[in-house]
Order: sequence, then structure tokens, then C-alpha cells
Amino acid sequence: MWPFRRTRPPDDPPPVTLDGITATYQRTRSGSWWMWTLRGTLCYLERESLPDDWLDASRRALDTIADLGPEIRIVILRHVEGWGPPDAAVLSVWLRPELAPDGFEVVAESEAWGDVGVSIEVANGHINGHWSGD
Repeated sequence: MWPFRRTRPPDDPPPVTLDGITATYQRTRSGSWWMWTLRGTLCYLERESLPDDWLDASRRALDTIADLGPEIRIVILRHVEGWGPPDAAVLSVWLRPELAPDGFEVVAESEAWGDVGVSIEVANGHINGHWSGD
């Protein structure tokens, strides 16, 4: 009978540490994901199990973001023009292997923009799409 369950939900996977970086599994009503911080950037992966290359994929994504920095800044500027300074953005990275082996989404958010966030989809080292919304 709702909201009670007859069976107990599965236990969350234990944290995984590699090269001093710890990924923890997060579960909410809206979904579940792995989360870790690398080079000061929050990284996420929506998967039940953490693949062996999670840390290498994160490093490659952050290197690609550094390479695409000026292009990413222009995209953010287009979406938040009039909302506040684009330099106030806090970036996070969502690994998206379904886009490409090294595919990911960069999410930029800032308190100066209210609820508006900018998402930038990157695959094969190129920006493939971008959108904003709350």
C-alpha cells in the first residue's frame, strides 16, 4: 500500500576512490547519479554503476572545456545577455557517453541569473548544441 513498500529499496553503491578523487552515489526522487569534484568542478554521471574510465573521462572533458573556453564563453553570453555577468558562472560537467565516447554537457549557473542555467552539449571536441532555461 502506497507510500509503504513491501520490499526494501536496494542499497546505494559504496563510494569509489581513485587517485584521491572520491565519487559518491546520490539518489533522490527525481533520479540517481554519481558525483565527484575534479579540479574544482563538480562532475556527474547518471548510471547505476560507475565505469572504469570515469576519472579519465572527466579529465578529458575538463581539458576539452579549457580548449573550448572562448567558444563556451560566447555561448553563455548569448544566453544570459542582460541577466548579469557571465564570469559569475559556476560550471558543472555531466558525462554523457550516449552522445559520443567523450560526450558531455557543460552546465553554467549563477545566482546573478536567477533560475536561468545554460547547457552546452559537447561531443568529439565540438559544441553540438546549447540551450538555456530554468
